[in-house]
Amino acid sequence: MTFGRTALSPTSGSDSHMTGRDSSKFRPISLTSCARKIMKRMVSRPLRGKLEADGRFGFQQHAFRPGYGTSTYFASLGSVLQSAYNEAKHVDLVSMDIAKAFSRTWTPMVLNKLQEWGTTDNMLAFIKNLLTGTTFTVLIGDSASGEYAEETGVPKGRLLWSPSS
Repeated sequence: MTFGRTALSPTSGSDSHMTGRDSSKFRPISLTSCARKIMKRMVSRPLRGKLEADGRFGFQQHAFRPGYGTSTYFASLGSVLQSAYNEAKHVDLVSMDIAKAFSRTWTPMVLNKLQEWGTTDNMLAFIKNLLTGTTFTVLIGDSASGEYAEETGVPKGRLLWSPSS
């Protein structure tokens, strides 16, 4: 069963006519079918609810949580900075954005963590089916590569949850 297609899109700032064969100038975009989107939503809400209820998200986690985002992050940061200023204290700040985090996610680790956190067998099997056994073929014009197994990553078209879910 085909759940979607992956297309290559020029990265921002690159001229699609001038990139030639430089693969670093392209990023894969997963065009997900309706069936996969429905499957994702079937597991997304209950899983997110369980992880929230179990306190698996730290208070510093603002991304990919309903009701949180850049505005809550900056409001929280502003509060910390204002308190430090009022008390004449020093603030150490570290902020990270992990480049290509979704494409570097190791699926066995995700599944292992979900199992450790008590995800039910049925939900775990469902998530495993969403994340494993995926193959891809690179299409350029009328030419197609062989089929390759996708071994790492959670393509954005296959997120288990997203702010809009």
